Amino acid sequence: MFLISDAATQEIQRLMAESECLEPVASFGQRSKSSLASKRMIKAIEEGDAKAIFTIAKQEYAEIQHDLDFQLAVFVHERAECLASNLCSIAGIEFNVPLPLLKAMAGLTLDHGMDGFVFRAKDGSIVSLAQQREG
Repeated sequence: MFLISDAATQEIQRLMAESECLEPVASFGQRSKSSLASKRMIKAIEEGDAKAIFTIAKQEYAEIQHDLDFQLAVFVHERAECLASNLCSIAGIEFNVPLPLLKAMAGLTLDHGMDGFVFRAKDGSIVSLAQQREG
């Protein structure tokens, strides 16, 4: 199980209050600050050209891959959309977290600040869940 800072608790409660969910549940994902679709991608989408969309996507990904900055995000969903086995309550907030991921988060604290959500180790350092699962 992981812990939640007061700042993260307040932000998740705000997200839940702003959602239109009747029974809100928090889950984790990733967000990127990457740019919007290019004009040529939009044109290919409008024309419905699946081959061009795939080709452009591969080319544009190769161009921006090194600049992608993925960040931890918390999303809000309806409880009914979640598997019952993935639901757990932490600090009064219901989360949708698969057991293997929940185990990987043991000993971490979910925090929220100017840069968004992060997991922190006991020493305060920021921890990536990918690193946590590898280690």
